[in-house]
Amino acid sequence: MVELDMGRLFQGLWLDRYEEYMPRYNGKNLVCVACKVAMHTRAVIYCIENFVPHLVTGYAKRQKYYPEQTAVFMGKIAKFSSWFGIRTHFPVYKDFEDEMITRHILEDFGLPSTGGGERKCLFCQTLTTATEKDIGRYLDDILPLVKKYVELRQAGRIKEAAKCFPPGNTKIIQESLDNKKPN
Repeated sequence: MVELDMGRLFQGLWLDRYEEYMPRYNGKNLVCVACKVAMHTRAVIYCIENFVPHLVTGYAKRQKYYPEQTAVFMGKIAKFSSWFGIRTHFPVYKDFEDEMITRHILEDFGLPSTGGGERKCLFCQTLTTATEKDIGRYLDDILPLVKKYVELRQAGRIKEAAKCFPPGNTKIIQESLDNKKPN
């Protein structure tokens, strides 16, 4: 089992820029969408580097009210993966709709069957009313940049890849500095 760290990428996809992103997407909180994009991106990089042609996700139809488990998200993220020759599968989306069956399968594999990763997330109680249109717009805007990030990393151009998502909100920081200039 490999744990992939996607913290810095997640910050660049949402946390560092939520003040400018939320108004752009009708005031909707897309923190969970950005988090899942970061996780999926790290998984795609792992697949590329380890010659793994298939990426399997655990999204469940009974949780489709989560913005990162909507049809628009799954379609766009699968298309993103395919750009790198990775086929994304969503096997439990329909097949394990019944929560009890899912728990039994997970326990048979020695995996935790309750709580998921959400209990470790700072944003697990975050409410969003984002529509599929809002989610789709965000993904249409951000996935080309994420694609560039992956391509630069794979080309060994780490410095340029890091510049795709610089730390901090440079626009807001610059505006703050401009307002503090002496007259």
